[in-house]
Amino acid sequence: MNYYFIYDRSPLDIVAAYTRLTGTPELPPLWALGYHQSKWSYYPDKAVYNLVERFRDLGIPCDAVHLDHHYMEQKEGFTWDRHNFPDAAGMVRSLEEDGVKTVLIVNPGVKINPANPVWAEGLERNYFCRRSEGNLLSEEVWPGLCNFPDFTAPAVRSWWADLFRHDLEEVGVRGLWNDMNEPVVFPDRTFPMDTRHEYDGMPCSHEKAHNIYGQCMAEASWLGMKRHAPDRRPFLLSRSGFAGLQRFAATWTGDNRSSWEHLKLANFQCQRLAASGISFAGADAGGFMGHPTPELFCRWMQMAAFHGLFRNHSSGEFGGQEPWVFGQEATAYVKAAIEGRYRLLPYIYTQFRRYAETGMPVLRSLALQCFRNRDTYWRGAEYFFGDHLYVIPIHEPQEGGRFLYIPEGVWYSYHTDSLMEDTGKDVWVKCPLSFLPVYVRGGAVIPHWPVQQHAGELPRPPLTLDVWWAPDEEVASHLYEDAGDGYAYRNGECAVHEFLYRGTGSHSLELAWKCEGDPCAFHESAEVVLHGLPAGIALSARMDGVPCRGVARDGRVWRIPVEGKFETLSACWTEE
Repeated sequence: MNYYFIYDRSPLDIVAAYTRLTGTPELPPLWALGYHQSKWSYYPDKAVYNLVERFRDLGIPCDAVHLDHHYMEQKEGFTWDRHNFPDAAGMVRSLEEDGVKTVLIVNPGVKINPANPVWAEGLERNYFCRRSEGNLLSEEVWPGLCNFPDFTAPAVRSWWADLFRHDLEEVGVRGLWNDMNEPVVFPDRTFPMDTRHEYDGMPCSHEKAHNIYGQCMAEASWLGMKRHAPDRRPFLLSRSGFAGLQRFAATWTGDNRSSWEHLKLANFQCQRLAASGISFAGADAGGFMGHPTPELFCRWMQMAAFHGLFRNHSSGEFGGQEPWVFGQEATAYVKAAIEGRYRLLPYIYTQFRRYAETGMPVLRSLALQCFRNRDTYWRGAEYFFGDHLYVIPIHEPQEGGRFLYIPEGVWYSYHTDSLMEDTGKDVWVKCPLSFLPVYVRGGAVIPHWPVQQHAGELPRPPLTLDVWWAPDEEVASHLYEDAGDGYAYRNGECAVHEFLYRGTGSHSLELAWKCEGDPCAFHESAEVVLHGLPAGIALSARMDGVPCRGVARDGRVWRIPVEGKFETLSACWTEE
């Protein structure tokens, strides 16, 4: 065993340092942070068309559909079933016009089939794994008896990358999904330990290579996307990986079940993956095996909306698990959760940019964030989502209320704007089925967009800067904007905003705004919305010393339109 000791100022700084050490990820495409719908499996193509049409008819946002192995001919990789998908490129193009990206599953096993050019070429080049006596490793997986590429060899990774040329360049697929790459073979086991691997020029057995096999496959698939879609940022999902997987892929927690226990486990797993450098992670929302109750499905989808990866995936054999199959009430609550994710996309994208730049995790366990308070060490459910949101998933059925820990400071209900009075301790809160308990830091600036049916539906969506009042607090917030895909941001085509909130007493506040880049390049308009101000007041606001025009009150919420950008916004009020 090798042990590594990392010291820093706080646990979060240690996680960030570890992530930088093992490799920070590339900024993902914006659409990949939206909602993904998946099942084992959607086929034929008519079923995929009908699925997307239903999303659009119901006004439920969706950015990606994942196709499991039934899109293939006899489940052989790098093929399309021409009966079920006679015009794959046309289907992918049509979905793209509706704002939906296509993601394909890919397994490592290559069926032993002389008529398959992938198998024939791999055999000719001696790219498949062999046993210690020199015979090919041959095991059963989905297509039947297969051989397996030795992804620990650089030449094999390069060859595998080129196999994606047709799907990426000609069909137009936008994402890849690596499965079965632990590796696993039937029935529920891995390669024999005497399987040999090149291991980048240091030959070894599978006993040593097992933990990195899936990582090397992910690197090969990622290389394929970089090579054959060079103008787009890759989206790759991998079921297996090792330290540094975040350089190449997002991940998920594998085949789970539709149970409250597995919802709870998904919460813990995603927090711990983030603490291991992998913030772009999620679970099969709703559970892969089984069929959730409407309540369980609502709670799971509400939690998954605050994970890095938001994907609903199920086996399909227990019934549909699309957002609309659990009754009218559940559909409304799940739709609201998905819409909430889309309103938060500028905030989420900003957190991922910081993660890509510094290694700071997007999900932060309570004990990591509030480590000086030992009372938080035994609390595992609550977590921070980025800098300023605090999420409390529900782990039990019919949990209409619960005790939860409110961190020290000023905190408001994200949904109702109610101020939490007792901070730094456990408090009892109601937990209606309509939403999760989520709290926002007083003084925070949370950027929002209007709900879109897919990321990029509005080229320059209007921007809302929601601010929650906190007297005598000073809080920094950030917003990152770019085109959402491609690499123009590396040439400076982006905007990096910094907001500094200052509470200047019981009757006033000040908000400073700095920006690197064109502050208005990526949104057509902006407004500041003030939350949590006292009731029954008269508000006076000035922008760079000039009285603001068009200030409107909606209950206890005040809306201040922004013309372009300001350097300083000040607001004060008196009782009416």
